[in-house]
Amino acid sequence: SCGSTEGSDAWTITRSTLPFREGHRLMPRGTRWQDQDARSLHMQHEGAALDWTIVESSLAVHDLLTFLAR
Repeated sequence: SCGSTEGSDAWTITRSTLPFREGHRLMPRGTRWQDQDARSLHMQHEGAALDWTIVESSLAVHDLLTFLAR
């Protein structure tokens, strides 16, 4: 998916190989937390769970969570 954000607006998907995702938030609102090793990001949203592995980031984990929560 490709998307954009402006100011404090949420990341919005503008193009995707899954067309039903277009126009929706990249990361739905929900509870987010990271593992102590700071390489895994987890999110709980309306009964569904998402797990991300952070391969590389120049942001501190707290800043990354804030960035993705927009």
